Amino acid sequence: MKRFLVILSILVAVGIRFYYFWYPLGRSSEITVDEAVYGVQALQIMKGEHPVFYPAQDYTGSFSAYLSSFVFRIFGVSSWGLKAIPFVFSLLTIFLIYKLSLEALGKRVALLSLLVSSLGTPFWNNWSSRAGTGYVEATFLGLVLMILSLRMVKMNGQIPKILFLVYGLTSGLGFWIQPTIVYFFMPSFVYLVFNLKKRLLFWPLVFIIFGFFLGAIPVVYHNLFVRPGGTSTALFKKPWGVRGAAVKLITQGFPVLLGGRTANSLTDFNSYTSFFLYILFVLSLIYFVVKTLKGFSISRPETLITLTFFSTVLIFLTSTPFNQLAIEPRYVYSLYGPIPIILGLFISKVWRITRTGSVLILSVYLVAFVLGLVRAGPLSFLDDYSFVNLVSFMREKGINYTMTTPSLGHRLMFFSKGEVRARVIGGGITEARFEEINLEVGKVGDSDPRLVAFVALFGESQNENFAETAQQRFGPRFNQSLVDNRFKLYFYQ
Repeated sequence: MKRFLVILSILVAVGIRFYYFWYPLGRSSEITVDEAVYGVQALQIMKGEHPVFYPAQDYTGSFSAYLSSFVFRIFGVSSWGLKAIPFVFSLLTIFLIYKLSLEALGKRVALLSLLVSSLGTPFWNNWSSRAGTGYVEATFLGLVLMILSLRMVKMNGQIPKILFLVYGLTSGLGFWIQPTIVYFFMPSFVYLVFNLKKRLLFWPLVFIIFGFFLGAIPVVYHNLFVRPGGTSTALFKKPWGVRGAAVKLITQGFPVLLGGRTANSLTDFNSYTSFFLYILFVLSLIYFVVKTLKGFSISRPETLITLTFFSTVLIFLTSTPFNQLAIEPRYVYSLYGPIPIILGLFISKVWRITRTGSVLILSVYLVAFVLGLVRAGPLSFLDDYSFVNLVSFMREKGINYTMTTPSLGHRLMFFSKGEVRARVIGGGITEARFEEINLEVGKVGDSDPRLVAFVALFGESQNENFAETAQQRFGPRFNQSLVDNRFKLYFYQ
């Protein structure tokens, strides 16, 4: 019966994630601006370039862009090929949550943890197929570190050195992909140190360090030869959190993480259901901590899971300004590792006392999931327009260079499969993503203005500036067109 429930839960996880993954495709612009940047990187990789980091962001690795480029080579360039990488890793993450809880707390807790993680929350599910962030991939690798730590401690000294190498390699690879791997590395390493003690000296540490640098080779190379100190400058330029960050995490961040409301909102889906969710989590966390402290032993698996939860919160609050992360808590996405296990243990305890009570808890949790699904569906923040006709129009007119806006530039490059080179204007960090492309378009515009068109969304404030600049450049040959009643183009005709 339990095996059937495990298979059913996994199928539910696949179905829900597939729905969130597939729904936006073909219905809108399909991908966000940030995802398009990753897509452009994948196209560059296919042409022989070797980026290390997400552009203008020397701490988020291009690992998944390499995987996407591999998918593109086999199946062709597409939005689904770009989003498939985090989608697959999200399913692997759910499976590892099950494996971790199974190894740490037994079959019943593992099953309940699997059920909780399979349903997920709007924020979790929406980000499960969002490319270019590294959070999903880093969480997967973090769970690998936790499982490795548990297994090495259980071996009680008879540990093959290859496992230390794998541990270091996983940590280094995770650090390249996304620095949030530290949320898992710190507690798992502390767990190893206190349990293995002298057995961790010299050779095991040598293998861990060697493996780390092996996994983080792209980071080391980039910081030595491409942009010296770029990663450390990016990570530590704003140390220490702002006052009130902890309060905001509790009152604004956790409600999103737990599924009571959607990102960028301060309003619960349903006040009664959300209140139940928050109380359930508080009780679950208290019970988990009490169970950890009762008959405390550093070798118990609960200790590692508790360390992971609290170290994530502590490291985050003491290392980064909070600002928008209170209502879109992506920097603590890693909490989706321990949270389902914490909830699963408590529901399992209730099950032993009263099965009716545990069924009631799961029923309300299911209601919360349905509310979230209805009110915060798949990537509902995407723009409701397609680039197909715009790309066709530009191809027909022979336009390969464009000055455009942050909302269009990188997506236009991706959907044209690299045919269009776009310079983004007025986009802050978005404008700085591809400096070499900006320079290329600028040089073409200076040498022959007729080769560069101006593109903006109809009604955008940038339209007036683009129209004025284009008229000055093109003179009597100035032309303009409206495509799909969405895109305003100014070009030489």
